[in-house]
Amino acid sequence: YILWCLTVWGILHMAGGLLMARGDVWYNLILIPLSESLQILKYDQVIHAFGFFTTTLVLYVLIKPLLKNPYSFGWPLGIVLVAAGCGAGSWNEIIEFFAQATVEGANVGGYLNTSLDTISNLIGAFLAFFFLKFIHKDKQ
Repeated sequence: YILWCLTVWGILHMAGGLLMARGDVWYNLILIPLSESLQILKYDQVIHAFGFFTTTLVLYVLIKPLLKNPYSFGWPLGIVLVAAGCGAGSWNEIIEFFAQATVEGANVGGYLNTSLDTISNLIGAFLAFFFLKFIHKDKQ
């Protein structure tokens, strides 16, 4: 399932920057307009949540051999997995910052975009922990 998630993430990521809707790329597409000043929920935020859900799954696979009981999904493991997923998300935001600062027309966004992306990354990491807990409940 992780390889499928990585594949879907890659396809959705490429689609977000290449496909157009309403005269703009999908990444700027507002799915649920809550207010004029707060553009939630955008395609970009959904892809961030899914992407860092997937990243957190990959990080679990990487740390699993180091765990005494890799199927004990208590809060200590949850904190580590969510922190790891959010850390990976922070690296992504740093890369987006440098792209915005150095590439004219990078279309990455500003402070609000970075904040919403970070929140989306957190949601994705939490969902990954609960997903892992659910799919391994018979092994606990």
